[in-house]
Amino acid sequence: MNKKNLQAKILSLINLILKGRREKDWYEETLARMNESIRKGQLPDVY
Repeated sequence: MNKKNLQAKILSLINLILKGRREKDWYEETLARMNESIRKGQLPDVY
């Protein structure tokens, strides 16, 4: 495997990790909003 291939693989791996983090943040925010709604006695909306 040459150097260019290796760099491309590393970059795509970094992008995957960052994308995963953003999705995790979104997921946690959504859960927090749903919990907030439930505590206020409302049915949670689907965000």
